[in-house]
Amino acid sequence: MTGKLNVSKSGFHSYIPSRGIFAKEHIARYAFASKFCKGMRVLDVACGTGYGSYFLLFKGAKEVIGGDLSQKSITQASHYKEQGLEFVILDATKLPFRDDSFEVIVSLETIEHISTVREFLQECSRCLVKGGIFVLSTPNKEVESPKTTKTSRFYHVREFSIGDISRLLNRYFADFARARASVGLYDL
Repeated sequence: MTGKLNVSKSGFHSYIPSRGIFAKEHIARYAFASKFCKGMRVLDVACGTGYGSYFLLFKGAKEVIGGDLSQKSITQASHYKEQGLEFVILDATKLPFRDDSFEVIVSLETIEHISTVREFLQECSRCLVKGGIFVLSTPNKEVESPKTTKTSRFYHVREFSIGDISRLLNRYFADFARARASVGLYDL
């Protein structure tokens, strides 16, 4: 795996597993999510190598648990040694936490890889406190693969239109309000 050490003006140091626009977009998503995490207990579902979980803590989350199905990713993530930051192996459709465990759950570019989407959303809803915040990002089918039944990437199980994802979220999150944001690319 190739990567680079990203050191920004804000002091954020992270191992980014890819270069170019993908890395900038992913960091931008975490920057967006961080706005909801200050002082909160946060779960980062599908945290990968942990740089996003670290970023959420660095930006003010009280506590962050990063979880991923991949042992290799969690091993890499474990190099971030900070008070309030923990990494665990987990299945996003069977979260190993009690009901009402988190004030914020972040899941970036995950849902399109999961075949049992309803179980995933039910688990996230169960683990959120009443009035908690669920931050989710996923490719927009209407942009990525609009005129085909195939997904834009072979490793995506399904891609969602804005209508599709809105209907799903409405089912599992009582206070669901769709916020459409164009994150864009910017320096952190």
